[in-house]
Amino acid sequence: MSTTYDIRAALAEALTAIPGLQASAYQMSSPTPPTAHVLRGAEEYDQSFQGGLHRPTFRVQAFVALSTDQGAPQLLDRYLDPTGDLSVKAALEADTSLGGLVQDLHVTTTTGETLFVRDQGGPLLGSEWTVEVWL
Repeated sequence: MSTTYDIRAALAEALTAIPGLQASAYQMSSPTPPTAHVLRGAEEYDQSFQGGLHRPTFRVQAFVALSTDQGAPQLLDRYLDPTGDLSVKAALEADTSLGGLVQDLHVTTTTGETLFVRDQGGPLLGSEWTVEVWL
């Protein structure tokens, strides 16, 4: 069975297909845009008889800029597109088995254009995607 670490690492690796985007399997304390990291999401336990199937989700957050100049939302629009060379959804779904780690995965939602407030430094413009995984 795949470990959470393996899945997170594979999701981060999939994101490196996006030109110019740094990706990490774990949350970064001071991300330098454009960057993305993988967070654990909700998990549905015991989805089959005798508890044999669990369905985890992961959250992928990507940040494009420290400010909201015109170039930042334009880049984010390309990350939010469902297809294309800068699409987060397309990069994550390029191999829906993550090299055989999981049975299937699907990017189900995005928060759209979001300002992420930080304790230090200005807000980061970005978005968050939900990835459902079937083990």
